[in-house]
Amino acid sequence: MIKTIAPVNIALIKYWGKASLDPVLPSTPSISVALKDFYTVTEVDQSETFSFHLNEKPVSQEVLKKTEAFVRLFQPEGPLKLAIKSTNYVPTAAGLASSASGFAALSLALHHFYGRSLNDYVALTAKGSGSAVRSLEGGAVMWHLDGSIERLNIDLSAYQMAVIMIDTSPKKIPSREAMAMVQSSPDYQGWLVRNKARALKLKDALTHHDIKTWGLLMEESTLDMHALGAIAAAPFVYLKEATLLLWQALIEARKNGLEAYATADAGPNLKIIFNRKNREAITHFLNRHPFSYVITDFTDQGARLWSK
Repeated sequence: MIKTIAPVNIALIKYWGKASLDPVLPSTPSISVALKDFYTVTEVDQSETFSFHLNEKPVSQEVLKKTEAFVRLFQPEGPLKLAIKSTNYVPTAAGLASSASGFAALSLALHHFYGRSLNDYVALTAKGSGSAVRSLEGGAVMWHLDGSIERLNIDLSAYQMAVIMIDTSPKKIPSREAMAMVQSSPDYQGWLVRNKARALKLKDALTHHDIKTWGLLMEESTLDMHALGAIAAAPFVYLKEATLLLWQALIEARKNGLEAYATADAGPNLKIIFNRKNREAITHFLNRHPFSYVITDFTDQGARLWSK
């Protein structure tokens, strides 16, 4: 039996669209940070049949088939006699990057279970979930246009993230489907240019611990990503009114000296990054709003074998 753990990563500069499906390559570079308290634990073991339990429940046939297709990348031939058990310590399919930690943990487990070399680790992981490749490493990670990942030499110990649970129900449009839909947006080519430039600027701002610059770039990337969905040929919106009202309240608080910045992935839940010295002020701000939240540190540990 192989047991692995992988952290959730939250993108500061968003990955939103593929330039290639085989190999999986991002349309723009992206940068993320790994969270300490949100992660997936996965077990892979021999079995008489192929099965997959998520959070102690059998998955749907659709998810089972997708998982089987992913496992076939590691074991192309013969019957699959494998039992997979995953537990998400984060709401599943709610825009909190559970698929990233999930596929990162599963990919590492399958590499060890089948005795594969880790040379193709990143490329195979991306076939399950593009954003999962950033969970292979801890800390701040950049996913480049050529498909490679770079661990950025950034000390994140001075910062924390508040994850606000506005709506943790599964999203109606999966991220992969949404990424294909936004390529019909009349501004998609503009997005490619703008987001690539943001990634390069944010990388430099991280190096200099310039939280104002990278916070504003993160917000620009987030809102630009969500705008693509709103103007796609078949429009869709992930953000909810409550998301926007809380974000607006944060902007007003920032005008009054609260240095904190927000982002949202493919879902309505907001994440706020701030310097840990401002934790009391952030807690006071969040307690004025009717949502549960978790404040977490970042972690330097990526996907790894379970050692507890």
